[in-house]
This record gives sequence, C-alpha cells and structure tokens, in this order.
Amino acid sequence: MPHHNQERDLELRAALLSHLAALVLGTACAFLVSLLLPLMTSPLRAYLLYPYPAHSFLQAIITILSLVAIAILVGLPHKIWRSLKLRVMPVSSCVWGLGIAAAWISAERSFYSIAEVAILSSLLISIGVYLISKPHKDKDPDGDFQTIYSDLPLPENGEDLLGLQGMVTNVVSSILLEKPAIMAIMGQYGDGKTSFLNLVIGELKKSKDIPVPIIVRFSPWLAGDSNTLVRSLLNSIVSEVRSSFVVPGLGADAARYARVLLSTVPWTERLKEMVSESSQEARIDALISRIAKIRRRLLVVLDDLDRMEAEELETILKLLRGSDKLSNVTFMCAFCEVEVASILKKTRPHQNTSAFIEKFFPVVRYLPKIESVALLVFFSRGVADLLQRHSLPEIGRENIEKIWQQGANKRLANLRRIKLFLNKISGSLTLVGHEVNIEDLIRLDLIRDIQPDLYEQIYRDRSKFWDRSITVETRLEEPYRSDQEIKKERVDFYDKLKASLAEREDVLSLLNDLFPNLSPQLPLFASRSVDPDEAERTKRIFHPRCFRQYFVPKVPSELFPRKEFEKFCSSVKNLEEEGAADLFSQRYRAIVHEEFKSWHFMNLIDLDFDGFESKTMRGLCRGMARNSFPWPTDDFRSLIAARSTLAALTNNLQ
Repeated sequence: MPHHNQERDLELRAALLSHLAALVLGTACAFLVSLLLPLMTSPLRAYLLYPYPAHSFLQAIITILSLVAIAILVGLPHKIWRSLKLRVMPVSSCVWGLGIAAAWISAERSFYSIAEVAILSSLLISIGVYLISKPHKDKDPDGDFQTIYSDLPLPENGEDLLGLQGMVTNVVSSILLEKPAIMAIMGQYGDGKTSFLNLVIGELKKSKDIPVPIIVRFSPWLAGDSNTLVRSLLNSIVSEVRSSFVVPGLGADAARYARVLLSTVPWTERLKEMVSESSQEARIDALISRIAKIRRRLLVVLDDLDRMEAEELETILKLLRGSDKLSNVTFMCAFCEVEVASILKKTRPHQNTSAFIEKFFPVVRYLPKIESVALLVFFSRGVADLLQRHSLPEIGRENIEKIWQQGANKRLANLRRIKLFLNKISGSLTLVGHEVNIEDLIRLDLIRDIQPDLYEQIYRDRSKFWDRSITVETRLEEPYRSDQEIKKERVDFYDKLKASLAEREDVLSLLNDLFPNLSPQLPLFASRSVDPDEAERTKRIFHPRCFRQYFVPKVPSELFPRKEFEKFCSSVKNLEEEGAADLFSQRYRAIVHEEFKSWHFMNLIDLDFDGFESKTMRGLCRGMARNSFPWPTDDFRSLIAARSTLAALTNNLQ
C-alpha cells in the first residue's frame, strides 16, 4: 500500500510540474505575440484585403478532407484514442499552454469573454482526457493475466522472503556509523544480490537519527566501453547531487577527474592529445573539495560487476583504488567473487586474481546460503499462486514436499531458478493446464531440466513408458504377444534405464512416480497402483489418452478438450432434467460426425457420472437416449448409455 501511495504522489507531482510549465510557456508565448503583433498588423491586414485566387477555398477543402481521409486510413484516430487512454500523449498540458496563451492575448485586447471561454475549454478538455485515461477498477489486465514470474529483483520496500532482515540491518548500520570507503556484497548467481541491495536502500531511507546518504545507483555492465563507463558513472553522481543541492563547478570537476582516470586506460591514450594535462592531484583534490562541501554522505551502488568485460572491470577497480581520498563517499559493490576472478584472468592470466580482488574490498558481506526450507516455501507459494491464477485445483502440501525431495531441491537451488522453472510451468498451464495432471507436469519438467536426454526418450519411446494395457486403442495398435514376452521386454528395458540413471536416484524416483507400472517388480495385469478410470480422471501421464498433452501443448484433435468438458459440467449441474438433456444433445450433435471424439465426450461423462445429482443423471440419460438411434448394440457409446442408465436408476432407488 505505501508503494502505491508513493507512485500516486509522484504522478501528482509530475502533473503539477507539467501544468506549471504549461503556464510559463503559455504566458511567454502570449508575451511574444503581444510584442510582435503590432509589427505584423499592417502587412497582415493588407494581405487579408488582397483578393484570393479563384479556387482557393475549394483547394483548401480538398486538402483538409484528403488529410482527414489519410488519417482515418492509417488508423490515426484509433492510435490517438489508445494513447489518451494510456496517458502517453501530454494533451492536458499542451491544451493548458494554448488556452493560457489565448486567454492572455484576448484579455490584452479586452475580449474577456473569449479569455474565459479559452480557460473553460482547457478545463473541460483536461477533465475529458482524465476521464478517458482513468483506469477502470473492473478491468485490471495485469491482475487477471499476469502469469509470468519476473526475474526482476525485489523493490526497495519489498517483502523479505528469505529472512535477511538481520543482515540488512547490519549493512545499514555499517554504512551509517562505520562509513567504509568500499563495501562488497558477495553471492552466487541467483542468490538475490540485487534484491538485497534494494532492501538495504529501502532500510537506509527509513533512517531518522542519522541523515540518509545521497544514493547513486549505477549498473556498470550497461556501459559499452571504459570511456562511457567512467563518464556515465560520474554523470550519475553529479545528477544525484544536483537533485538535492546546487554545487557550481561540480560537473566540470567531475569531467576533469574522468580525464585523469581515462589517462590510465591504455586504449584511450588518444584522449591525452585532446586535453591539456594539468596536475592529476589538483584535479582529484578539486572534485574532493566540491563533494566535501555537501556534508552529506554519498552511497554509490555498483551492481552486477560480474557481468562486465575484463577491460571495463579493470577501469572500475582503478576508480575504487582512488576512492579512499573521497572521505564522504561509500562504494557498495555486488558481485560473484568466483566470476569476477574468472573475468580478470583475461587481463591478468599469470596472477592470483582472487587475492588481487581482496586488496580492493576491505569490508565484505557474504549473502548467507538460502535454507532449503525457505526455498521450498517460496516454491510452494509460487505453485499455489499459479494454480489460483489458472483456476486449477490445489496440490497438497505433502505432494509438493515429496516432489521437492525427489530432486527439485537440488535443481532449484536459488530464487532465480525457481522463478524460471515456475515460468515454464506457467507457459504449459496457459495452453494445457486443464488437460494435464499438475504434479506429473512438474515432475516431467524437472526431468527435462535435469536429464534432457531422458525427456526426449520418454516422448520418442512412449509405448515403453505408458501403460498400453489400459486403453483399447493402444492394445489394438500392436500385434498380439504373450504376457511373458511383454514382461521380458519390460524387464530388459527397465534394467537398461536404471543402469543409465545409476547416479541419479532422484530422477529414477521421479520416473517411477510418473510411470508407476514401469518397474518390473509390479505385476503386469494384476493389481495396479492406480485404477485405469482414476488415471484418466486425474489425467495421469502414463494414461495413453493423456500422454501427448504433456509434450505437445494442445489437445489432440480426436479428443474432447477437458476445459470444455469442465464448462459443460459446470453448466449442466445448474439445469433441471430437461435442460440437462437438451445441453447434452447440443454438445453431442456438434461432434456427432467425429466418432472417437463423440465417444470420448461420453466417456468423460461416464468417468464423472457418480458426481452428478439425480436430476442431472436422469437428464443426461435422456439426452443419450435421444441420440442413440444410429449406435450399434455393441458400440461403446451404447455400453456407456446403458451403464449410466443403470447408475441413475440405482441412485433413484437409494
């Protein structure tokens, strides 16, 4: 809530500044017109009295109409409308500028009514633009459709998800009380270094007893070369200082200091010829003197040093080497120590770069290792959030913990990896969320991340993974073989598979949960770990009718989509008996010429039939009866209709 209030205050401030600027520009324009108009009055009056060409009015009308037609053809009105709704165009301030100018000019000539109309028109247009661009509470696209986990760091006042408040307080106290020249925040990729910096800055801004430093944020890896890097950094410092103070000469001293730094960079030696060299000490002292006069500490935050090129990193280190003279400046740098040492090997191949780095960072804070329990909580919350956004059923806590222990804890070892994995899941849920079992989807995506070759093998050799015996169509696809032949083939295949995963017990565990009948220890056609009907109802991957949806993000054309079926069930439950019969007939007749699809539709009804109320059961049975005339007696649809009718009669008798 405070974050939204801050945004609103910034918007109000920006609007006030734009309207004040419009007042200034409008008044200035009116002043210039008042000065120049007397000089132009006589020539203009003579020109207006001069007779117009014969077809001038017709030419003007044709030109205006042509321009209007061109604007309509290129969609300009629609673009303007969308721009107004998104507040892209500064219409309000422009209108106020013109209105104020017109009001001043009219008042100068005693046309007070015209001046009032100009101001009133500007006010009405501004109100109209505000109403057009005002966001509607019932339409929040970001809230309804945002299903991607951003890899952006936490904001300054964001929620501390990993319990780092103690370390944040420690760093803030060190900056405010100990005032180090340089401080390093070290951690691995994805550990949340940038988020930690934001939390530190947010906590710094809450300081009341000690003045808050002037905070300069800079990402050095965005600079294209060393020259741009130094100049951009010093310009950022000057800009932040000027936002709070007026310091004459600060920009010039910063530019001279930049030339001192750049003179030490080999490939920019040519800059020496363009600038007359004075004492380097004098240039540095001049900048130090300017900054010291501020009597406020500067905190320069340098993030992502581990993403820089070697030459640029060398430049930053040279800048830090001279920072001890800047008594009221603290440089807080965030990076991965191993990566920075590796980058420096390009320019210092024969040097111990790890020891070299230690010379520059006397104060170091290492981000603590994230506990697996904290990552599990973050992962669980992320999955629950995704399921809620896609209107899908929740997953039990025990099941999430089981998946976590089966290998997710090793693969998803930091926040970044968890976010990227959740984005993969979200992309799949957007396309086939209602067609798959969410737990199976998570397990399969873990296998794809951990063992990509196995993922490809599952799709390629699907008949060896799914349970071919639980659907009629898969049994009929293959020639008849004895149970012994099938069992021997399964034993050989599983032994080879297990041998290839000898060092990946976590992957084998995921695989056994995905395909419970894959292991030869289970009886082939005896008691199954999952009932075939339950497997199809819960959309398990080992069921042949559900398998393809996990790999191809769409519903096979011969199957009835589960999402449509869920809508059908939701609608039919609210109807009386006759309404249920009519709705069944309507849906069935739309697919009557697609034999397998129409059977699959009825098969889904059969699987969920016991969950309907008595009136809905009777209505569905009447709908089946009305559409049964072309079915042969041995047709599967006839069997489903007979079974459903018997279930409905049994339910009525109870």
